[in-house]
Amino acid sequence: MKKELARWTGPDEMRLVWDERPKEDWQFLAMGNGHIGVATFMPDELIVQISAGDNWNEEGLLLPIARWHIAMAGQPFDRLQPFKAWTDLRNGLLVFTAGGSTGVRIVLRVQRDADLVIADVFDHRPQAGELTVWLETFRATFERFEK
Repeated sequence: MKKELARWTGPDEMRLVWDERPKEDWQFLAMGNGHIGVATFMPDELIVQISAGDNWNEEGLLLPIARWHIAMAGQPFDRLQPFKAWTDLRNGLLVFTAGGSTGVRIVLRVQRDADLVIADVFDHRPQAGELTVWLETFRATFERFEK
């Protein structure tokens, strides 16, 4: 029997839940406010790809504005269990947790009335680790993503 990658909690909770860390590029969670959208990937660190609804190229492709990288010392999302990530559609949140109540949590939201992406980072490990954040910006061409 094939194990499901994610599960829908139904209309009461309005959540899409991942019980394992997504490892493939096509496995992502997304959120937006109608103009700004984010898609989140987790190859090692958390990558938040930010796009805007008016950032199209001449070929009709929606281009990202930037990628925001959020890395925590010790790679807790890779090492700590249990891992859980979910979209909270009712409150407009993306939540990533690892290690339960003594682990780490990142809560992302796209501000509803502004073009603003917010990340709240919580580290409840006995020895909190270093947090590294950097922004990767893109020129207006799709070649940037080709391997």
